Amino acid sequence: MVAIALSVAVDMPLQLFTSAIGCAARALDQATSTRLRIGRFLTDHLTTCSCGHPVPRGLIVNRAALNNLLRVLRAHNIVAAPALDAIEMELVRFDAKLSDVWGLTQGTRDHRRRIVRRLLREQFGTGPIELGAITPNAVRTFVLGDADWSTSTIRVMAGAVRCYLRYRALVGDDVAHLRKAVPRPAFWRDAELPETLSAADVERLFSAFDRPCPSRRRGYAIVRCLVDLGLRSSEVIRLTLDDIDWTEGIVKVSAGKARRSDILPLSPATGEALVDYILHERPATARRRGVRPSCRPAGRAGW
Repeated sequence: MVAIALSVAVDMPLQLFTSAIGCAARALDQATSTRLRIGRFLTDHLTTCSCGHPVPRGLIVNRAALNNLLRVLRAHNIVAAPALDAIEMELVRFDAKLSDVWGLTQGTRDHRRRIVRRLLREQFGTGPIELGAITPNAVRTFVLGDADWSTSTIRVMAGAVRCYLRYRALVGDDVAHLRKAVPRPAFWRDAELPETLSAADVERLFSAFDRPCPSRRRGYAIVRCLVDLGLRSSEVIRLTLDDIDWTEGIVKVSAGKARRSDILPLSPATGEALVDYILHERPATARRRGVRPSCRPAGRAGW
């Protein structure tokens, strides 16, 4: 019902939208006006929900819909934003460090705050934060969670908790004993994979482009960017001709996941591969975007 209200409201005039939100707010105020009540709805009602079809019963969908509805109601001053308690104030400071020091994206910061909020609520409820009251066993139990949690889930939980403890260490707290208690689950899927390719493997990879193949020069230029510059595939996609300074022999990598730009030296081999592609294979186009790692027929715009 909440999801339907939100989707319908997108095309409503503001007056009708505000009226509809007001009706929703009254219902919300009676049933789920606080995060505590939303939590009870998600954990108590949703797990045993017998409401008639069509009703979405997914936890993530319902939680996202309710949180979006709360944001809309607060934006229209229909529901007052709750006063920040000690834990929420702590999360505000934590988020500032995630943004200013580690340069994490909004989605990553939101996810880590949600996990840390759960940890702090379990330990302190609505009271003040006494970090010394958290035991190593409590940290370990929280990260390991339920018996049916996958290794990937545990790794995500551990990463968020470890990040929060690094933040507390930055502000001067002694949390070494808690950081040691954060589990590091084995990731057997990648256990037998080498950390890097050997020099022989790299040469075999390069030599694969000696044989005729579609877009051979483009593929070779992409691999040289990946190997010589250490770029991610997404960074190669965003690379443009304006990012390459041929005179200075450098490449500017635009801000990506870490929200920072890097200046990298352009090796002769990488530069030659790029020039060979640009002069002899790149379609004639006014676009400045460089090399796209996808197979495009000859004559199409792009890398």
